[in-house]
Amino acid sequence: MKIQSINPAEQKAFSGRSVHILDGGAHGSYIKHFAEATIKDLGADVEIKFHNAVTNPRVESVKQLADLEAQIRYLNLSEQIKKGDFVTIPGMTAVSLLNLSDRIGCVLKESVKLTSDNVKANRDKIMRFLNNLYYNRYTNSDQIKYMDNLQQGMENTYGVIQELDKLTQKGVNVYIPAGHPDDNSIKWMTAQKNQKEELYKAIASGCKEFSPEVKRIIKDIRNKGWYDLNLLALANAHIVNVKDKEGEDYLFASRDGFANDGARGVYNFTPIRDGWSNIKGYSFRNETTVEFPYEEFPDNAKIANINKFVGLPINSVLADENDHKKYRELVLKKKSTAELPDKLYRIADVFDESEIKRRKINYLGDFISKDQKLVFDVNPKGKVLFQKCNCEGSDRPSVKSMWGCCFSTVSAIRRDIRKAMQRKEIDMQELPLSQKINMTAIMTFALAQAMLFGIFKRKR
Repeated sequence: MKIQSINPAEQKAFSGRSVHILDGGAHGSYIKHFAEATIKDLGADVEIKFHNAVTNPRVESVKQLADLEAQIRYLNLSEQIKKGDFVTIPGMTAVSLLNLSDRIGCVLKESVKLTSDNVKANRDKIMRFLNNLYYNRYTNSDQIKYMDNLQQGMENTYGVIQELDKLTQKGVNVYIPAGHPDDNSIKWMTAQKNQKEELYKAIASGCKEFSPEVKRIIKDIRNKGWYDLNLLALANAHIVNVKDKEGEDYLFASRDGFANDGARGVYNFTPIRDGWSNIKGYSFRNETTVEFPYEEFPDNAKIANINKFVGLPINSVLADENDHKKYRELVLKKKSTAELPDKLYRIADVFDESEIKRRKINYLGDFISKDQKLVFDVNPKGKVLFQKCNCEGSDRPSVKSMWGCCFSTVSAIRRDIRKAMQRKEIDMQELPLSQKINMTAIMTFALAQAMLFGIFKRKR
């Protein structure tokens, strides 16, 4: 990604704003580092303020809504947020439309069949339903349980939306993820149909080359209405959809009509190494800049077996011919390969063609780890790739796919800050009194000149 430079005039033209991020846990750490890397390189006088939100004990990326409502209410009542500031809530309150239709029927006694095509037209009805849950949570406790299997506190959704709308009314720029309606369904169904390798192969191509089987699965899921709606997308805010690096809707983008904004949210997560191949940290955007220091990264242990190889020249991590022969012998005898050197091995040299085809071993690359669990590829520069993490489809070595409309909200904020800088916005309320007087005098003088010029021109 090319980073555009900002000239000094633009830097001084936009100041005094804050970007507020409400998130927590490892997800919050990713968002915070991403914001610091992408927004601060603009050179604007913008302060990034991170508000630690309580996360769900079962799924850390999910925020607990009672805490979220309380934190947003506090921001509304406090003086630390002002007109022109930016707020992002990188989280969702997801419920399937099939489930939501049933719950509305039980609570409002109104029959409705929600689909991705008509859900926006039924916004008022959904808001009435959420209002009912909020103010009658005890009488509706059974309906809440049916809808809230993570115990996120969905009865507080209405309160969160009301507080978000108050922020917007104050002139605060609020950004909410649009949601990922078929992410879980597509991954689940492709696994059931033995098509998950094909799905990840398509993702590694930038979601441009789907197999006929995966296309059918995606179409089938969408026809059945397996659609998860982000209820927070009902707020009056920037509802941001996830775009790929080409600016097109990503595979898991929403299609319900609530999205009124979109920005890039698909990035490879590249390890940056020193001269001895030790990892210094990670980059969201290139192969040279540390944007997330290694010691601050929460998932080093989880990806250690991938980090051993990704981004290194294939020749430096490839096993020799003798070890290839040993690997093949052990595979044929169905014995453990644990004692082999911790290198990569050519799939074609250690497995029979029939075995490769049956197990789809080479779908995501031509090299395999000694435990037969990880498959790697090589990019045109001869560097090792892990295609399951190549969500950009760019062949930039990656150890983690970093995609989602949560990241898109940060990209949208960066875009809007840059636009404001290019417009050279100056808030007169924030200028010192002496500058206000000077600017007023200049404007008055200019207006007087224009009027006199107009008079002389009419006389002639």
